[in-house]
This record gives sequence, C-alpha cells and structure tokens, in this order.
Amino acid sequence: MKSFYLILICIFPIISYAQASDVKEQLEESYKYHEDALKEIKFAITKLEDCDKTHSIDVIHRNVSDANKYLNLAKRIIGYAKDRAYHAEKEASKINCSKAQDQAKGAKDYFYDAERKIASAIGTLSKGKYNKKDLGLLNQSISDAETDINRALKKMNEVVYKLGAALGVLEECN
Repeated sequence: MKSFYLILICIFPIISYAQASDVKEQLEESYKYHEDALKEIKFAITKLEDCDKTHSIDVIHRNVSDANKYLNLAKRIIGYAKDRAYHAEKEASKINCSKAQDQAKGAKDYFYDAERKIASAIGTLSKGKYNKKDLGLLNQSISDAETDINRALKKMNEVVYKLGAALGVLEECN
C-alpha cells in the first residue's frame, strides 16, 4: 500500500505537467490560428483598398467579392482559434489553474467578438454587392465594412494579450 502512495505521489507531478502542457499546446494552436486569420483579414483589406483606386463598378464588385471570400475564411479560422482557446480554458480548469482559465476564457470571448465583427463586415459587403448602379451606396457599404473589420482587429489585438497572459500564469501553476 505504501508503494502505491509513493508511486501516486511521484506520478502526480508528471500528470500535472502533462496537463499544463496540454493547456500550453491549445494556447499555442489558438495563436497560430490567430495569425492565419490576420493574414486573411489583411488580404481582404488590400482588396477593399483597391476599390478606392477605381471608379469601375465591375472592378469594385470583383474586389468586394474577393474581400468577402477572404473574410469568410478569416471568420472560419477565428472560429478554430476560439475553439482552441475554449479547450485551453477547459484544460486549465482540470489542473485548477484558475488564472490561466480566466485568461483563456477572455481570449475565447475576444475571438467571439472578432468573429461577430467579421460576420457583420461580410453581411455589409454582401448587401453592397447587390447594388449594381449606385457607386455612392457601394462605397458606403465598403466604408461600413472597413469599420467593422477595424473593430475586429482591435479584438484580435486583445486576444494576443490574453493568450500571452494565459501562458505566463500557466507557468505559475506548474
């Protein structure tokens, strides 16, 4: 019986470290998805900026369509990042690391907010795309979408802070 307790005492730190490692892995995966989403958002911004350089409604529609594709992909990737942050939150809960759990939850919430802002931008661009004649309304749609994208980027910047903080406090839990 004593040997059982001795083995349990020796194995517990290894198990705890492995679980902390799982949290770290989820946080790092979330960050990688975050970076991938940012690339897609930047591609979309470039396409929307190209709209300012032309007065051809056909070219603008093509650029808006391309931007929408990039934003849809970014939204999907942000969803993956949000899922990883959620899993990190759950793993941190399993090892009773409440500080890391709180930071991971904060990251998950910011991802959710960014995802909503990107979805709003997609909706705004989609509505504008159906405007075939009025260049002013189309430009207003693009401007409104850019505002939503900028709000999403602010949320994505907050995510970086939360993910970094979660990794930092995770070290304290080991």
